[in-house]
Amino acid sequence: MEYKIKIENGICSVQVEPLGDHLYRVSFMDRAHLVNVLEVSDNLYSMICDGKSYEVDLMEEGDTYEASIKGRSYSAEILRPGRMALLPEEEKETVAMPEEEVLTSPLTCKVIKVLVKEGEAVEADQVLVIIEAMKMEMPISSTTRGKVKEILVREGQDADKGTDLLILTIT
Repeated sequence: MEYKIKIENGICSVQVEPLGDHLYRVSFMDRAHLVNVLEVSDNLYSMICDGKSYEVDLMEEGDTYEASIKGRSYSAEILRPGRMALLPEEEKETVAMPEEEVLTSPLTCKVIKVLVKEGEAVEADQVLVIIEAMKMEMPISSTTRGKVKEILVREGQDADKGTDLLILTIT
């Protein structure tokens, strides 16, 4: 099944092919991924994408979805056929890949350790920052390959939910 999704200021096409027993092939921006998804509890999913495990907190309001994955929030709207006609022509273009990624705090916390320096190259899934909340440490990892553009917090700093921790330039 094909979906038209509005992400930020653009529209992209996502194809979802059920393969059976919680397994899907998801094609997005000329790349296909094998995705296994299981609902663990209300709004909480366990997802394995191309062999990597993710915990996804998903909030739904109509056709709009907010997902929190590894401390980063994503927002997307599924566009129904009638909704597509209402969009300006420039928004109907395919979404360009973002050039930067801002990692944010998933909850109110204290920054325990910053493991990278500005200008440092990082790999996808590399732990960049360790935060502490409710006496538990939580690693914040990169979701993509890139270079640290700017570190916005310091060790020992308190941070509210949604506080920007660092900015990556995507490579």
